[in-house]
Amino acid sequence: MAFFLLVFLCLSFLLFPIAAIVSLLNKTATNNDKLIWILIVLFLPLIGSILYFVIGRPKFKALEIRNSNRNYFKY
Repeated sequence: MAFFLLVFLCLSFLLFPIAAIVSLLNKTATNNDKLIWILIVLFLPLIGSILYFVIGRPKFKALEIRNSNRNYFKY
């Protein structure tokens, strides 16, 4: 049981920061925002990546799509 917990913790310590950095590089934001988040993820790998996925990622784009569709129907 302890072995599986150790493997899970090691994988999460490696995979969460990598996934956060890949997501950051694909993000369309200013370079300052990207740099700050990359530094946070590099210095605090597990906590920084969790924080990025919780509060740093762009919000769902459905609201933008819904608002952009209103422009097409103006008469």
